Amino acid sequence: MKRIYSSLLTFSLFVVVLLLTSCNPSPEAVPENVTDAVAETSEDSTSEVGESLEIEATACIPQWKCVSSKIRRFQESNCTFKARDDCTVSCDFATGKCQTVQCDEGYLCENPNTRAFRDKFCTWMLREKCEFGCEKGVCRNQSQAENAAAESVAESSAPVVDPYAGVKWLDAGASIDVAVGNTTYPLSIRILEAGRAKMRLGDVTSDWLSDGGTASFLGGKVTFTVVEINFQSYDGGLKQVGYRLTVN
Repeated sequence: MKRIYSSLLTFSLFVVVLLLTSCNPSPEAVPENVTDAVAETSEDSTSEVGESLEIEATACIPQWKCVSSKIRRFQESNCTFKARDDCTVSCDFATGKCQTVQCDEGYLCENPNTRAFRDKFCTWMLREKCEFGCEKGVCRNQSQAENAAAESVAESSAPVVDPYAGVKWLDAGASIDVAVGNTTYPLSIRILEAGRAKMRLGDVTSDWLSDGGTASFLGGKVTFTVVEINFQSYDGGLKQVGYRLTVN
């Protein structure tokens, strides 16, 4: 009887130990391929974040930008501003360039029929249409327009004076004959330079003559007056003297 009781007790203890062991299983090993996949995913995410940050850092185009009306700064590719340039007149926000021309401010005629205000940056604004035209920055009234039209007609009808009327031309290297009494004398250009010339009549050479200068020959019987000197130094260029000649 005692032996049976002892066997039952031993069996019961074995069952209890077995149950306790099954309730605390050992940790399962993580497969190597799962670990590698997690590592690769982490690396890819880190790489994508790095690339994203790099793209954001190089999002700016290197260029000059106006930061105020007279100061411009150079923006680097990483969007930071470094170099500085002070504009003497103004900085054009549209182009990032310094303006070097400064205009007088005030109302002016932008065109014959428009009055407008021009600022010191040469920008036109506050335009106003002039029904009878614009003159000296002011819109004319009907009376002023009629007077201006009458003056224009008077000026256009005035005779035009030809400054070259009666002018003769003598080319360098050429000569013409000038009759004085019963004798003929050759007239030529002795020396020709830019803005001055020496003339020769017969065997007599004048002093240097410029536009408007005169020379007398044969004891005052011949007066030579220079009207215009044309001298182009290159080969084939115009080389001539315009003149008026008086023979007594």
